[in-house]
Amino acid sequence: MANIWGISVADAIAWPDFEGWIRDLTHPGPHLHVVSINAGGLAGTWRAVEELISVGKVDVLGVQEVAASDSELLALRRAALKNGYHMFHVAGKPTCDGWGAVRQRGGVALFARLLFKIHPAISFVGLDSQCVGVWLDGWFLATAYAPPGYNDEPVLELASGTSFFSTLVWLVFGDFNELVGASKLEIALSAFGGAAVSVDKPTRWEGQRCVDWALTSRPLTCDQPELLDVALSDHIPVSLVLTSSPNSGRSELALDFSQP
Repeated sequence: MANIWGISVADAIAWPDFEGWIRDLTHPGPHLHVVSINAGGLAGTWRAVEELISVGKVDVLGVQEVAASDSELLALRRAALKNGYHMFHVAGKPTCDGWGAVRQRGGVALFARLLFKIHPAISFVGLDSQCVGVWLDGWFLATAYAPPGYNDEPVLELASGTSFFSTLVWLVFGDFNELVGASKLEIALSAFGGAAVSVDKPTRWEGQRCVDWALTSRPLTCDQPELLDVALSDHIPVSLVLTSSPNSGRSELALDFSQP
């Protein structure tokens, strides 16, 4: 069971001991606060955890380009658990840094409050793109990353795994490196009722393009996204609020589209 949830046996045994912070938190109710950030690596990921998770500012945090080793991921999971969140992660393809150490290229993580009913739903690893998603409070929530270039192959990889969106109430968000209105992923998900939700502003501190945005089957439940004035990486955190919990009435499937 610990292996399914991506934590150690020791952490699984210690889980019931966190009653102190459970008593201090209340269920967020119908509003669900989601934040997305391309952290640009491990340092930015830790900054996101410290700024947003350790103080309980968000219900769901999606991080792209985590680029962490197995031991570093374990430390992140423990920090998340300590602060009342579960962490789901999908690594990118491994590569070697300048010192010959093996690193994960890209990688995405999704942090969600333990107070919600959470089930793993999807993990996807393409040659260059990644996506991880969960069932949470009636929503299918996923965060994804597609790097620029490569003849658009990364975003086409993401688009190829979207057929299961047809019967779900869903939100997928992240750094797609595409523009709203000219996005292949947007076209693919529009077939399943998907609509883009965007700040319509540059999402990098020194950029002119909005490449961090979301797609959802319930755009009317999403407040207008906002940019957060907190520097975590070269990207600006994008915040959005889901204003209602859908009455799903659907079965919860565990899907894994990881390539061998």
